[in-house]
Amino acid sequence: MTVARLLKGCFYNRAGESTPEHNWMMRKKIVTTLLMAVALIIFCLPASAEAREIRLIVALSGYAMQDDAIVPVLQKYLRPTDYLIGWGGRRLTMSFLSRFPQVRKAMGIATARDLDKLVTQHIPELPYPLDMVYYDPEHWEQTPVEEQQRVPETLSGVAQRIREAGYRVGFAPDRRFTLELYKEINWSEVDLFVFQTQRVVCTEADLPAFHEMVNRVASFIHSRNPRTEIYVQLAFRFAEPALMKQAIDLALRTPIHGFSLLYLLNKDCPTQCTIQNFEQVLAHVTQVKTQSSP
Repeated sequence: MTVARLLKGCFYNRAGESTPEHNWMMRKKIVTTLLMAVALIIFCLPASAEAREIRLIVALSGYAMQDDAIVPVLQKYLRPTDYLIGWGGRRLTMSFLSRFPQVRKAMGIATARDLDKLVTQHIPELPYPLDMVYYDPEHWEQTPVEEQQRVPETLSGVAQRIREAGYRVGFAPDRRFTLELYKEINWSEVDLFVFQTQRVVCTEADLPAFHEMVNRVASFIHSRNPRTEIYVQLAFRFAEPALMKQAIDLALRTPIHGFSLLYLLNKDCPTQCTIQNFEQVLAHVTQVKTQSSP
């Protein structure tokens, strides 16, 4: 029965005469029908996706920080919710990062042994506030063997001390540690996680495995603590801008929060680490900075 016919029934009974009882029954029927129609429309509409802001971590080598051309590019694309990290000499790093007061800063440690010195000596000397300290255990000599054998336990101790010192807790292990241990980590202790996938994306053939790996790990972390920010790391040293943009688009189909871009201008990156390539990828991230959650 159409709404027009229902409305007509409000005024006329079968004899063509209006009665109060008939009108009341027909109005009730109209209201019921309309409510059912509205409920059906709401049910059939796709659920509105929760918007998420895509954030950035940009890490620069000492050579990159000495390139004056990088300053206007960073000022153009970085926002207050992004992070800027310098991996150069101490004086150079402090001088360079001071030029970006609007961007968050972070420092990392490869071993728990360095945390006290970082907090009591290095951070107080900084000419800008620090937002986050991250723990970066890897299969290298900078992380002692005993820590490599107890990464989840060491992280818990480090996270507590970082939080007590007043900073956000970051965790950026190498990919091997991530894949071996991500189900053993207490993600409620981690504010921000960097997934070191930079060596995975070298050719287009790597993209399907990259997407599966990111989705598997990110989905697990998100299920354990939705508040842990997840960043996928890519490097200009290993991928052309076109490939990085493809990887970015794929990663956005998973529950991540942003990207960590390594722009390490040095002898190991003689051709792909250019300002033009760097800005091309930053511009692409800016275009997709607000995406729907998967």
